Amino acid sequence: MYSVFCVIAVTALLGQQIIAFFGISVGSFEVGGGISMLNAQVGNARSTPEERMEAEERNSIAVVPLAIPLLTGPGSISTVIVYAANAQHWYDRFGLVLLGGIIAALCFGALNLAEPIARWIGCTGIDIDTRLMGLMSSALAVEFIVNGLKALMPSLK
Repeated sequence: MYSVFCVIAVTALLGQQIIAFFGISVGSFEVGGGISMLNAQVGNARSTPEERMEAEERNSIAVVPLAIPLLTGPGSISTVIVYAANAQHWYDRFGLVLLGGIIAALCFGALNLAEPIARWIGCTGIDIDTRLMGLMSSALAVEFIVNGLKALMPSLK
């Protein structure tokens, strides 16, 4: 879970500078992040056989594909960069880093409790939860796109 914390912390502290280096505006990044969230796939659908084999050989499954991109993928990175862009003071960014630590701890706890939770809610509960989270992610993605378009085209406000 250190990887989750590191991705969120680095993104909160340096994400704006990284996208600015490439000449990308926060609005464009917000639209791109929203589209990426809409195109998200579950599991290993996006990894190549070579990537899966390398992950197995290197024993790095905790980092790729678990921490990146499943737990801290394009959606969460986009979210952190957008919130960091709206930060007024240094302590706002520190709050994002602190939230990254809390999220990493929650992920650690949730992954450790995954099997008992799965037994408790059953297959139907997992299916319902998956669909609800998919709906929430889609709504968040659309909100990202709308806000990004408003930032890129102020006349839309």
